[in-house]
Amino acid sequence: MSRNSVEIIVRDGRWIVRVIERGETYEEDFGIEEGARSWASGQIIRLRTKAVPGDELAFAGLDSLIGHGT
Repeated sequence: MSRNSVEIIVRDGRWIVRVIERGETYEEDFGIEEGARSWASGQIIRLRTKAVPGDELAFAGLDSLIGHGT
């Protein structure tokens, strides 16, 4: 089973939030970084997951808001 994940990438000057949920990939496009980070943070909370490795700085402080189970 695929793990859920949230990732922010920059493509052609746009901020893209890629969400993988139950093996399905979705992308949401943002023109500004703050919008992408805010939406991604909400998805992390909703999915009760962590940012993909390397994106930890993008979501600094969220660990205190999310109960992570292993």
